[in-house]
Amino acid sequence: MNTLHVALDDPTPGANHRGGDIAFGPDGLLYVPLGDGDNGTYTTIGQYAQDPSSALGGIVRVDPARGSTDQWAKRLRNPWRDYVDAADGLYFIADVGENDREQIDVVPFPGGPYNVGWPCVEGTETHADTPVQCPPASELTAPVLDYPHDGECAVIAGVVVHDPRLTWLAGSFVYSDLCGGDLRAFTYANGAASGGRALGVHVGKPTSFGEGPDGRVYVVTNDGSLYRLDPSG
Repeated sequence: MNTLHVALDDPTPGANHRGGDIAFGPDGLLYVPLGDGDNGTYTTIGQYAQDPSSALGGIVRVDPARGSTDQWAKRLRNPWRDYVDAADGLYFIADVGENDREQIDVVPFPGGPYNVGWPCVEGTETHADTPVQCPPASELTAPVLDYPHDGECAVIAGVVVHDPRLTWLAGSFVYSDLCGGDLRAFTYANGAASGGRALGVHVGKPTSFGEGPDGRVYVVTNDGSLYRLDPSG
């Protein structure tokens, strides 16, 4: 007989910023991103993200065999999408920003714990007026990529391309933005992103990416459409 064991139950003060993805790491552990639970309506902005006693605003690592949990990353706003690149042992985290910056973080397995910095920082922008106590900058994990809200509003990521048909994108990380809708890519190596570029492909209101067992890349949109990224011609 199968039994249900609750490994994580953390109520949120508001109805938003709940994260939205889970992924198994190459270590066999389950990684659960959680948003900070509120946009400041009921709490001080970033209050729970900076609270080490709360799982909100962090990534919880779950051992499915034992049902045990630990806080693997902290101080995120709303990590709506994540991606595990098991081949390289890397974890990509797309953290939706507030009013100014969107960001993508890349951290290795089995490291941690990580401190991404919200609300003290938003992407590469420092929030000097935040009411919460901020850690030293040397303790923060900086994003590998961030961008401003110039027609954009919420980063949507993403997959590392392993589709053998897409040779020109091999090993690149593909992502988009809910409001912008243009597909973009960068290459991650040695702790930095390089080769950022637009793919010349647009979809309306993308909400998630997926990867098939054959490496095919898929994009889901807010209106229920499903697209596959194929070679041109």
